[in-house]
Amino acid sequence: AEANIKDYSEKSIGIWGTGDVATQILGELNENEKLKICGFFNGNDLNLIGSNFGNFEILDYRKINEYNLRAIIIATYKFNDEIENQIKYYNKDKVIKIINLK
Repeated sequence: AEANIKDYSEKSIGIWGTGDVATQILGELNENEKLKICGFFNGNDLNLIGSNFGNFEILDYRKINEYNLRAIIIATYKFNDEIENQIKYYNKDKVIKIINLK
């Protein structure tokens, strides 16, 4: 079954990406006040960890297990399979739904 972002209202989600697609998704998600965005992940530049994307912190994807996430939205159209594999690799203990936009 295809996951829908609205299924995650009042739950914590993470967003992987800090580019144009993530900016568009952030604009749409900000309209949903019940949605709790935990933060953003950027797999390209570890130096961005701790800085902000919009009003949200860029988190360390290597510590995905430490965040109380119910879902991660892959907000990019490139390297989706590789990103999904990274999420699965670092998320060994928890079941996090991966919402892939490709």
